[in-house]
Amino acid sequence: MTFASGIVRTTRKALRFAAPFVRYRVCGSVTPVLAGYKITHKCNLTCLHCPYWKRKGADQGFADTIVTLDRLQSMGVRILIFEGG
Repeated sequence: MTFASGIVRTTRKALRFAAPFVRYRVCGSVTPVLAGYKITHKCNLTCLHCPYWKRKGADQGFADTIVTLDRLQSMGVRILIFEGG
C-alpha cells in the first residue's frame, strides 16, 4: 500500500463513520450509530444493575442472529458491542 492510497482509505473510513452525524446536522434524520447485541442471556453473575440474567427462554439462533446483525448494519450502525454470557 502506498502512502497516498493509505490516506484515501483512511479518509473514506472517516467519512463513512461521520456520515450519520452529518446527516443529523444537515437533514435532522436520526441514524443509530451504536448498538449493543446480547449474544446470550445466560450469565452466572447477578449484578443489580443488569436485568439480563433474570430473563428466561432460548437464545436467538444463528440464522436469526445474522438477520438481526444485517438489519443493524442497514440501519446505519457503525459501532457494535457484543455482550452476554
